[in-house]
Amino acid sequence: MKFALAKEHREFYAHHHFIEFENILSPEEIDSLCRLIKETLKKSATKRDLWRQNPEIQKIILKRCFAEIAKELFKQPLIRIAFDQYQESFSPLSLTQMSCVRPIIGAIAVPIQENSSGKAIYFSPTTPFTLPFCNEPLLIIAYTGSKAQYILTESDPHTHTLKKIGYTFGDHIKSETHPIIIK
Repeated sequence: MKFALAKEHREFYAHHHFIEFENILSPEEIDSLCRLIKETLKKSATKRDLWRQNPEIQKIILKRCFAEIAKELFKQPLIRIAFDQYQESFSPLSLTQMSCVRPIIGAIAVPIQENSSGKAIYFSPTTPFTLPFCNEPLLIIAYTGSKAQYILTESDPHTHTLKKIGYTFGDHIKSETHPIIIK
């Protein structure tokens, strides 16, 4: 699906630091994603990087249409996956404050509930999780750019997750582990 942004979309995002789009995912994709997340969480102790654990989740998370919108809204020449995270409870922190990958250039929040409208909320990395959309379980898909780095972030409950795939603090993020979705 190709999704074109209007000038009003970009202006709304620039002013409010978030924007919601309906029907980004089909009802079948949402229902499938709900089922896949439940299955994956039963097998795993971590709620981060579900795309690494399940190839079907990976197909949805790395969708080009998500990245096309992100590239335009976040005004970036390149979009790379930083992480995804299933989130049931929320804090007043922003993604910048709670991410060990820096910089985060923006993210998408996809409400995870069956029979959802398939909406997705794009938001800035400095927007705290106190927005109206944060009252239900979400799949957060966070993006970074070309020169991202793994940084010790004590407020990130998953700060040591990247050590499991060979990173140490200070390392630059590689395309092999964090693919570029769109240039």
